[in-house]
Amino acid sequence: MATSSIGKLIVVDDDAADRMIAQIEEQEANPEPYRRHSIKWGNPKKLAEALGKEYANER
Repeated sequence: MATSSIGKLIVVDDDAADRMIAQIEEQEANPEPYRRHSIKWGNPKKLAEALGKEYANER
């Protein structure tokens, strides 16, 4: 849970901090291109049945 990490201390040495900063700067300088995925759903009844079977145990 997100609330379980409140108040905990995270210790990072200088080398790890430098690597994290370098990775963040690299990601900001060269972001991944946006990919648009189109989903072909097909038959809505079959989709509903498949989802029902997949998540039947989570009710």
